[in-house]
Amino acid sequence: MERNSPERVRQQAKASGDAQIIQVAGDQHIYVQAPGNVSAAVADKARPVLAWTASQLGVHAAISDGQHGTRGSFVLPRYVRRQHDEELRVCIETVSRGTGTKLVVLRGGSCTGKTRTAFEAVRTYLPDWQLLFPKDADSLLASLAADIVGPRTVLWLNEAQNYLDGPAGETCAAALRRLLEAAGPCLVVATLWPEQHQEFSTSPGLERAQVRALLQQAAVHEVPARFSTVDLTALMEQVHHDTSLATAHITSRATGMVTQTLAAGPDLVDYYEHPTGPFGPYGKALITAAVDARRFGVTAPLPLDFLTAAVPGYLTDAQRANAPHDWETHALAYACAPVKHVASAFSPVPHPTGMGARPGVVRLADYLVYHGSRSRRLSAPPESFWLATRFLTSAADLHSLADAARLRGRILQATSLYLRIAEEPGVLALLTEMANEVGDEARAESLAHQAAEIGDGSALVVLAAARMAAGNRHGAETLYRKAADLSHPDALLALGHIRRKARDHIAAERLYREAIDADLTGYALTEARRALADICEQSGRQTEAEQWSRKATSGVQRFRLRSLADIQQRAGGKAAAESSFKRSADDGDQMALVILAEMREESGDHIGAEEYAYRAADVGLMDGLDNLAIARANAGDLVSAERLARLAADGGSTWALWELARVNSEEPKWEKVLRYGLTADGCPAEPWW
Repeated sequence: MERNSPERVRQQAKASGDAQIIQVAGDQHIYVQAPGNVSAAVADKARPVLAWTASQLGVHAAISDGQHGTRGSFVLPRYVRRQHDEELRVCIETVSRGTGTKLVVLRGGSCTGKTRTAFEAVRTYLPDWQLLFPKDADSLLASLAADIVGPRTVLWLNEAQNYLDGPAGETCAAALRRLLEAAGPCLVVATLWPEQHQEFSTSPGLERAQVRALLQQAAVHEVPARFSTVDLTALMEQVHHDTSLATAHITSRATGMVTQTLAAGPDLVDYYEHPTGPFGPYGKALITAAVDARRFGVTAPLPLDFLTAAVPGYLTDAQRANAPHDWETHALAYACAPVKHVASAFSPVPHPTGMGARPGVVRLADYLVYHGSRSRRLSAPPESFWLATRFLTSAADLHSLADAARLRGRILQATSLYLRIAEEPGVLALLTEMANEVGDEARAESLAHQAAEIGDGSALVVLAAARMAAGNRHGAETLYRKAADLSHPDALLALGHIRRKARDHIAAERLYREAIDADLTGYALTEARRALADICEQSGRQTEAEQWSRKATSGVQRFRLRSLADIQQRAGGKAAAESSFKRSADDGDQMALVILAEMREESGDHIGAEEYAYRAADVGLMDGLDNLAIARANAGDLVSAERLARLAADGGSTWALWELARVNSEEPKWEKVLRYGLTADGCPAEPWW
């Protein structure tokens, strides 16, 4: 008889009296302690259901907004009940009222919410039961042999393939079948992927016969991969109470893959921000270029030619020097690799009419768009990003990029992009304004008249306003009249102001009415209504004056936060005012963060001031950084002022940069950085760097 034969193992076990053989299959010998010693052998103990946390039972940590949870903390958002929850509830309530034992299998793909569904159901409907969660097959077998899975116990088999697959799979399945024959009430909860369930259920012949027989006795509940329209409506009712759900709704409502975003989002971000392997940094650079493109307004599918051309500026010198010839292939593979089997940074774009994917383009994961827009809010793309825009063709995308470049002080790049779409409405007006701001009046006038020739009077309005500001009223009126001939509402409004100042009330009233009829909007519309109210009152038409006055008042929006801070300081002191604004900030008042930054700066707490300014910037409000930059400049700290102003510019506000340039115009670098880069012939000048 062979030394390790099944018969020899049985004889050794019988002679020792220490173990009870459950199954011997080939060289795999699976056994548990004999009944007299089982208590010491069971490593996992049953505890009350409510004593278990979601994390302990295998629920994935969810995404966080970064403010209500630190990196690495376990975030559990509110639970959104769906149709399968009701079906599971009925099943569990039936088990709790009976005397038998039932196996419930929650079947669904990765990160669809199987474990969270089971967790919520068990806590809700069996809160006073015990729960046992064996960590592996050996522990499960030991627990079953010890007969500790008694009545009013939940046996928790999350990721059931860990028990039913491998050498011990058939033994575990046989032991679970015996449990299902025992008295209850008792509930066995298992989770499985659809492909695993199918594999176990359809194995041929004697292979996995016990597993197949076990699953035939199970009550299988499907957990859908996507939220239905009804589910999304239920989600909408919760987003105002839970930041994680709000983020998932924003980034997943188009696909309905809400649970995947909640569960896989943290891992996807970690995969992106902490790349591994020799090609990880190149993959991260590729993804970051895509993030910058999307946060700057590019909505079309992202061309791979654009992304790869943008990559060099996101890498270190050493990474560029050591890049292999096929780095692009490996970087793309890294960006397309699935995380938790459900999420990847890049995904293919379906063909608009046929089958398959569009070649040469990719789509960036919505959650990375959301995350990147926040994490890179104060980061400026490298020069290679702007050079790579030559591969983009959508006029709308180029316009968005040009606007973003201009807002961030990247004037040469903005000019170049605007020139590519000069035929688009309003673009020549922007170029006119840019030329006028650098003092190139001839170029500005040429652009304005070029726009007028194609029926766009906005450039003439820009030029006219500049002449009015320079004191050239006659020249301004001439340009306004040319724009008015093109029915430009702002030109009509300006002419109305000019005629009213000249006491030509009849002509002014006509121009104001024409401006309103020409779809005047915003504060300009309020101006026109107020002017008409005044004219009507002066001419004795009181009823009409009151009508225009009411219309004007309905359009006025007032900003009173700064004055409110002053009032509170006078009434209750600075401490009371700051405490009040802290409460406002905690309640989501973003402007309160700006005021708090000012108050901290005035108190000499420069670090605290910047912290509040950064918090405001994180939600898209650059006023705090702008204000601090000016305050530092006034205090003589020009280095700190420039640093803060550049951060604000990278976030989309160049106001502080322009103010600093105005008071430091003797510094040639400021001039070159901030000027729009148009030479006398209108071509972009060479960048100073």
